Formats: sequence, C-alpha cells, structure tokens
Amino acid sequence: MATIDMQNDTLIHHYCLFYKDGNLTAGWIEDTQKNKLLISPLQGKTILLPPHRIGFFWKTTTVETEKKSALQKLKPQLDQAHVLAQSHDLAIIHELTDFGKTYSLDELAFDFLDTPEDPLQQIGLFFALEKDRRYFKKKNNTYTSRTPEELEQIEQQEKRELEKQLWEKKAKQWISEIENGIWHENTLINEEQEQWIHQIQSTLIYKKNSGYWKNIAPLFNLNATSNEEDDIKLRKLLTQAGFPISWGRLTLLRASVQYEFSKEIEEAVLTLIQKPISKNGRKDWSHCPTYTIDSETTADYDDAFSIIEWNNGHLLLAVHIADLSDIIQPGTLLFEEAEKRISSVYTLKTVFPMLPQLLSNEYFSLQAKKDRLAMSFVFELSVDQQPIFHGIERSLIHVEENLTYEQADQYIEDKDSFWEPLSNCCQILRQQRIEQGALDFERKEVEIDISIPDQINIQPVNRNTLAHQLIEELAILVNHAVAKFYKDHQCPGIYRTQAPYEVDEEAKGKEKLSPQDVRIEAARLSTIPDIHAGLGCDCYMQMTSPIRRFVDLVTQYQLAQYLRNQKIVFGEEQLMGWAEQIQNTQSLYTRAEQEIEKHWKMKYLAQYLGSSFSATIKRHLRTDRTEIVLDDIQYSIHVPGLGAYQEGESIQLRIDHVNVEQRQINVSAPHSSNNSSVSGGL
Repeated sequence: MATIDMQNDTLIHHYCLFYKDGNLTAGWIEDTQKNKLLISPLQGKTILLPPHRIGFFWKTTTVETEKKSALQKLKPQLDQAHVLAQSHDLAIIHELTDFGKTYSLDELAFDFLDTPEDPLQQIGLFFALEKDRRYFKKKNNTYTSRTPEELEQIEQQEKRELEKQLWEKKAKQWISEIENGIWHENTLINEEQEQWIHQIQSTLIYKKNSGYWKNIAPLFNLNATSNEEDDIKLRKLLTQAGFPISWGRLTLLRASVQYEFSKEIEEAVLTLIQKPISKNGRKDWSHCPTYTIDSETTADYDDAFSIIEWNNGHLLLAVHIADLSDIIQPGTLLFEEAEKRISSVYTLKTVFPMLPQLLSNEYFSLQAKKDRLAMSFVFELSVDQQPIFHGIERSLIHVEENLTYEQADQYIEDKDSFWEPLSNCCQILRQQRIEQGALDFERKEVEIDISIPDQINIQPVNRNTLAHQLIEELAILVNHAVAKFYKDHQCPGIYRTQAPYEVDEEAKGKEKLSPQDVRIEAARLSTIPDIHAGLGCDCYMQMTSPIRRFVDLVTQYQLAQYLRNQKIVFGEEQLMGWAEQIQNTQSLYTRAEQEIEKHWKMKYLAQYLGSSFSATIKRHLRTDRTEIVLDDIQYSIHVPGLGAYQEGESIQLRIDHVNVEQRQINVSAPHSSNNSSVSGGL
C-alpha cells in the first residue's frame, strides 16, 4: 500500500477500505473533487471523503476503469481477504515483535507475509489487525505491539467482563424465578443470591449514589433521576422475593435513619446501668415537689421543674434537665453513637431513639418516684418584672408525678396550688417575647391514629393550651439563659440563630399573623451568638433535650466542664463541623418525618373518595399551579387549574382519585369545569 499523497500519486481507480460512521467499508475510487475522493461503495450512494479517512487502498494487475465492473470484482477480493485473515496468528506475530514498538502495515507485511507485495495478503493482515483488540494498539494506520503488562490488564478486563456476563445471565434467571413465584419468604437462598438482594436494596435506597447502580440499573431499565415507577418496580420484586421494604421504611432508610443498635452498644448499656449513680457534689432537690409535663405517649422525659417558693404574683423555681454529662462522655461508644445518629426520629408508628431505650426511656428519663441526676436552672419569675436568673446547679431530683398536658391544664383551670401563678408568669414571659419581636402564630395541628391501618382517623389537636405554653416558655427560658451564659463567659458553643423576618404590607394591620403573612429564613446553627428573631431572643441555644438531641448533649457537656472549672473540651472548629453535620442530618430527618405523615394523610383521603373537603388557597405558583391546604387534616398540596381563586379564599374540593403508591391525587372544585390533578403530593 502506497502512502496517500493527493499531489504526487492519484488514487483514481484504486480499491479502498474507508471509515464511515466508525465502521470499515469497501469501495472503488471513481474520481477526485477539491482534494477529496469520490468513492463508490459496494452498497449505497457515491460519497466524498478526505484522504485521511482511507484505511487501506490497492489496485489489481488489471486496472478497472468502469464502476460497474470494478464493484463486481471487489466483493470476491474481500471474501478471499477475509479467508486469509483467519490464517494470521496474531499471537505469534506479537511474540516476534518488539514490545512497545510501533509498526506500519507495510513493515508487518514485509516481516510476516510470504508474499508481502500481494494486495489480498495485505488486506487479510489488515482485516486481522482491525479485528484485534488484544495484541496491537491501532492509531493513524500504525500498530503498536502491547507490552506483557498491558496484555495482563486486558486479560483481567476480559475476565471481569465474562464474569459480569455470567452474573447478568444468572440475575435475569433469578428475576424470572421471582416473577414466576418460585421465590418466597421461606426460600433458602445462597450467599451469591443474598448479595444480589442486598445490591437491589442498596439501589432502591440510594439510587445512582449506590455502589451497585451500574450493575442493577440495566437489569431493570432504571432511570438515573428519582422515579416513583422505579421504586414500585424494585419494591414489588423484593416483596415477591420475600424481602419487603415498606414505603415508610424506605423513606427512613433514605434519610439514613439508624434502625438497630450494635451488639457492642447494647453491651455498653448493660454495663452502664449496673453502675451506681454518683451523687457527689450535687445539690439535693429531691425534697421539692417536682413535675414533668409531656404527651401521654412520652417515655423519654428530659425536663422537669420544681416550685421552691411562690405567692400570687411571684415564684422561685428550678427547671431541671436530665444530666448525661457524667456518663455519656466524648470518646465513649455511647457518645459516638449519639454523634452518628444526631437525634431521635419520631414517626407515627415508632420512635428511633438517639440512645438505646434502656437509657432514653428508663435510666436517664426523669420518671416519677425515682432519683435522677439533673442540671438545674434557678429562676425568679414575677408578673410585673423581667425574669431573674439565679444560676445553675448540678443536682439530684425526685419527680413526684409525670403529668400529661391535659392533667396540667386541669390543675391550671382549677387554680390548684402554684399552678395558676406559674401559668400567669409564663404568659407574661410569652408576652414579653412577643413585644421583643417573637412570632405568635396560631398553630393548627392534627393527631393521626393509625392503630387500625384500614381505618385511619385524623382529629384536630390543640397544642396552644396553657400547659403547652407553660412548658414552651420554660424551655425557651432555659435555652436563652444557657446561651447568655456561654456568650458572657466566651465559652465556645453551638447557637441557634434566625435572621430578622419581614411582614407583608397587607398583613401589618392584622391582630394575629399567619405563617403566610411572614417571610422568614429557617433557623441556622452557628458558633457565633446572634438573635433568634422568631423567638424574640437576643441569643439562643438548645440544651433542654440531651436525651433526644446530640446538639443538646454537646452543649450540656461543655457547660458541665465549665461549671467544674475544668478544661473546655470542644473547640470552635469541631463545633462548626458538628453544626453543619447536625443541620444536614436533622433536615433529612424532618423531611422524612413529614413525608411519612403526609403518606398517611394520603391514605386517609383514599378512604373518602367522592367526599368534599374544605380547602384554603395558600398561594399561586409560577407554573399555573396553586398551593392549597386541606384544612381538616392540615395537608398542603399543589394543584393546577385554580388560578381564578384568591389567596386566602376557602373552597370545597372533591377527592376524585388517590394513588398512594405513585403519590397522586385528583381533585375537582364544585361549580368548576376544571378537574385539578396533583402528582407527588408527598
């Protein structure tokens, strides 16, 4: 084969092999036009190609000048060349070359062909080299002999590819067996099948972020983006195979909620609870009447209060927070477990605690009739002056009674003992915060009863009672006092801050604002003390729930070290890292809790197809959709086709269709020709 040179050697009436769309094709060079070759292929129309697209060219002894005759003689030559290609043993040729050296086709033909000048022999070698992917690297019509190291890499790749093909064949067989009912929950599966199920579970949970995505996605034609249909497909297969993952569990797994505690953690707990509690250096408050107020289902009591002195307008009280600082210390397994989990997660069905339940619900929980370690904050409250903070005590307490909110409300209503003045003082605290800019929304909440899954019940619940407000104010009072203590003593800590909010012009004259009237940023965690606008505090921290939240545990431990006049453990950099970790993880948890709650609300709506629900137009969105709130169940969804209604307007919407699996709701408004559909309401 001669070197292609349009100026010195014309290629007219030569046969050639050329590349088109990445494929090697044969043809006959009919003419040249503007430095390009006019080629008639064996099949198809004549094409123009630049010379560098030619892989090989040749001519026969008798030069053909007629297109039809030339093409008739081309195919037999190619057939013969393909036969000759089979005779070339590239493994032997490779062994006889210098590894890593680059050769032209002419050089290889000269060294290894019996008749190197024979075009068909050259074409046969060319075909063999083009087909080869092992022994020679091809580039610009040259061939580089691969080194032994490169050959070993290729062999490993081929081995992996073969293993992958065999694995895919088995996986498709397993899928077929599952779909045909051969697998079930009692089927004994081998280790390889168990690993495959694990890969499907990982892919379902983490999608394209799963390390198994590349293996599993092609088997099921999965999309890289989040897709409800893909979730349904994988969940259905896992259920058929005997490894079901419910929608709620999937939501929690995607939020990285930890289900079980390790054996090492359980052993650490058993060792811990057998040790006697050290009461040294603690003030004994066990003689004071002490109470907790929580919901009826609460088991992890982490705050209580004692009334020390009181009269109609004045109280001296201590707010007690369960003290974990002597026991859950940095470097211990339990501290590291709390750091990993960040907080307890609460769903309608169960609680996933930050600490094992033997600790959260018993050992640390401020249960009635039991001595407990606490960190106590002493305040003087009055109906006619600002609260006075008297200090912090490491204490021993004895709770007299674990009250429900309903019981505490009854005590307040009956004006029993100290309850009325305590409630009055807390109402003064609330009013003082509102005057300092705190938001005072009327919260509408519901309680969802799923004890009978097929008969879900949703009822409004009042969390604005005097007892609820009392506990809220005492918690804010403590958290604000802790933040001021940290700030005044320049102790490194994690603050909770919130930037100033803006009230819409139309709402400024309202007696009571709603969340829709206010533009406010979400609260953030920071190591720099700053205002919390929503609570009306000049600085704020979280420390009232160390059993449930890691940030509270960190705050408590750092404070305990300071009170003992010991070295501060947590520095600014570590606290900043924790602040980001806590914020990100808590965001995932909150979203998961909300999605699960909305899931059950959707199942509730599915019970009432054809029924009408009162709805409020919350706001109109840019995409011709409207955010509405179903008032009775406090469920927010986005609906198209309601642009004619005013924001804040109340309307009736009929529930026409609900698909819980695909998270779709179809609704329609009476007296309207528009049917409105919402997808992805969760």
